Amino acid sequence: TTYDILPGDPLQTGQSINRFNWGMLEPSPGSYSFSQLDTALALSASAGKPVRLKIEAGEKAPSWLGGPPFSVPTYHVVVTKREFDTYYVWHPTYVDRLTRFLAALGAHLDSPSHPYRATIVGISVPSGPAFAEMITPGWAAAFSDAQDPPPAYTKAAYADAWKRSVDSMISAFPTIPLMIN
Repeated sequence: TTYDILPGDPLQTGQSINRFNWGMLEPSPGSYSFSQLDTALALSASAGKPVRLKIEAGEKAPSWLGGPPFSVPTYHVVVTKREFDTYYVWHPTYVDRLTRFLAALGAHLDSPSHPYRATIVGISVPSGPAFAEMITPGWAAAFSDAQDPPPAYTKAAYADAWKRSVDSMISAFPTIPLMIN
């Protein structure tokens, strides 16, 4: 994450903004807070620098997803010297709430009336770990922890949730190129 924009530096052709996450942008269900994001976009726009925007989800999803009435379960992950809990990103409630968030974010950013729309040259909102990560050693062990409570992890459930997340991004951002990782 960087806000160090060098307007006169011809070597800095753009900026990647990675400091925002779903939990920060939707602090309570259906309540969105995009002002800090707009401020970051304004800085880049004022410097004439295009932006690749990455919004984190998964472990950075809103904490309210874990409580009533949503109660999305979590599982424990230990990978590459890092340890954390993350939501069942294949859980139907998680996918539904992510879809709603993406629709709101898309309505805000991918609108012709958004003052900095032209600044955004790409967007990525990963729903959880990249699909390929689920078969690496650390993740494979973590998914064995994601069996109870249901719905249990399966490759098919994970792949279906990933597909629905990508479809939601395509729908939410019809004119902003997507970066799928």
